[in-house]
Amino acid sequence: ACQFSSCDSRRISHFKWVKLRGTRHSGPDSTKRENGTVYASFDDGKTWPRKRALIAGEFAYSVLIRLPHHQFGCLFEADGYRKIQFATVPESWILSN
Repeated sequence: ACQFSSCDSRRISHFKWVKLRGTRHSGPDSTKRENGTVYASFDDGKTWPRKRALIAGEFAYSVLIRLPHHQFGCLFEADGYRKIQFATVPESWILSN
């Protein structure tokens, strides 16, 4: 069972690279829409042992995508729904917590 609300759980995606396996998820690290975080699971979302803060403050409606060269992109709403932002992070950053 996913620990995230049903609103957020639809953004979970599986990635099976040669060396890197698991599930990545973007969403708030709060019960509110704030503190955008990228999570990593290695057991199909049963546990989320790795997480990294992407952005402090307001964060809503994100989508996480796989990019070339072991990168991820995250598109999300910020600043009270006034901005759409895109952040790129390497897989190594997500796993380095």
